[in-house]
Amino acid sequence: AQQQALAALPPAARPDEARVALCRSHDMPLLDAQGGELDASPAGAFGQALAILLQAAQGFAPVPARDIIARLQALPAEQVGKEARLILTAESGFDTGYAPFLGAALQVDWTHRALALKAGDVFVREEGSLCPVCGSHPVSSVVRIGEGGHGVRYAVCGLCASEWHVTRIKCVPCLNTKGIAYSALEGPGAERFKAVQVETCDECKSALKLVSLEKDHNAEPFADDLATLMLDMLVDDAGYHRAGRNLFYFAP
Repeated sequence: AQQQALAALPPAARPDEARVALCRSHDMPLLDAQGGELDASPAGAFGQALAILLQAAQGFAPVPARDIIARLQALPAEQVGKEARLILTAESGFDTGYAPFLGAALQVDWTHRALALKAGDVFVREEGSLCPVCGSHPVSSVVRIGEGGHGVRYAVCGLCASEWHVTRIKCVPCLNTKGIAYSALEGPGAERFKAVQVETCDECKSALKLVSLEKDHNAEPFADDLATLMLDMLVDDAGYHRAGRNLFYFAP
């Protein structure tokens, strides 16, 4: 449904050269997730994406979710925009029932914007913990195969799906290289998720998933993060906090 919504949107406008130069000179993300414009009207990219997603979801959603969809469809655009803005800025106060649908539409909107950028628009001087394109948090990291650099690790943005290089055996949130450990699911059924580990850091007590395409060519950072919530529970019990931000079940 997200792919359908993305394909239905007209091409996004690329930021002008002045904006590109300003962001580059101050190391600012071009597509600021915190302060970027958000158009929830029927004519806006976010509003259009949300309408398509809600319509598509009605076909397979269970009854409680269909009730939420109906409430969300009846909300004024201004209120929808306020709810979505709270999710973008990681603040409390939004309706958690709306969150997966609004998060999915936000991902379409920002991915749509990112696709308008040219090679060279985003200049990365050094490794960072936030997306260099929009400034959002990663959903997880992924070890790639093939032309993207076999065995090379990238952090994957939870909002615009952009990827940026990060060193292996290094904490993405705090960039620490000491006391890094890895955990994976064990027992019956664990083989299905052999590509997913969670990386923990003793310095900042954060935990971020690591998805290896070397172990499973069909692994996917967003879906497999959702599918391995048990790993989050295990490291949470051990005193680590989740650093990845997945907008399909995001809560501040």
